[in-house]
Amino acid sequence: TDKLKDLGIPLEPEEKKEKPKAKTPGEKDTAGVLPDMMKRMRDPAMRDMLRAQTGAQIELQYRDLFDLMGLDEAKREKVTALLKERISAQMDVGLKVMDKDLKPEERKAAAADLEKLTADLNAKLKESLGDDYGKFERFESSAPEREQLKLLNSMLKDKGLTLDEPTETKLMDAMYDERKAFKFDMDLSDPVKADPSAVSQENLDRYLTQNAVLQQKIQERAKGILSGEQFAQFVKSQENQQQMMQMGLEMFRKMSGETTAPGATN
Repeated sequence: TDKLKDLGIPLEPEEKKEKPKAKTPGEKDTAGVLPDMMKRMRDPAMRDMLRAQTGAQIELQYRDLFDLMGLDEAKREKVTALLKERISAQMDVGLKVMDKDLKPEERKAAAADLEKLTADLNAKLKESLGDDYGKFERFESSAPEREQLKLLNSMLKDKGLTLDEPTETKLMDAMYDERKAFKFDMDLSDPVKADPSAVSQENLDRYLTQNAVLQQKIQERAKGILSGEQFAQFVKSQENQQQMMQMGLEMFRKMSGETTAPGATN
């Protein structure tokens, strides 16, 4: 694969019911939190507010990339509008497919509609960006690595440590290449693309087990790139990122009301 550094991409910007478990001292009672969250997310005003916030985040997230590609104001506005339309559609359909009362065929149809709409919008993005689309595509696909580098750099700064640009680039490429080369039985890394009916506890556990293997492979690569102090912080940042990912998947599973699901495909 082409290295990210060659692109000049900025690295930063009805079942058996279990008995309820006893809460530990100080633990908050979260019963009803997820249904309440879903109810709030169906409120048009709340969704409009989320769209506005997401739009602002998109402008900030892609600003450096647009600078790199030298996009003029008109093209920036056009591409940003397409990105906002895409994330809005993903939000709407994502909420719909997580509805517990949705019939399987309705969920499947909604997911198919989202896939088609996303493909159409990506085609428009490709047309708008022309030769720069490759940089855009790599920028998007490397989002997990860029997020971890942001976290790592923050943790290093707190310890009075830094990463020089060549080291950061090598680490970025190593993480990206290992993730792209790894094959999951069922990749649940992107909830937007995951079928809620397939996110059973069994499949989630399998994904987390396989993901731990991937993270170990990444650590082996990182150990040969970073100093001892840097590597210690890298492992901590890696653990923090994976914990956040697991929490997100657990919430996604609960919000979608998953009870049983087909086994993972090979």
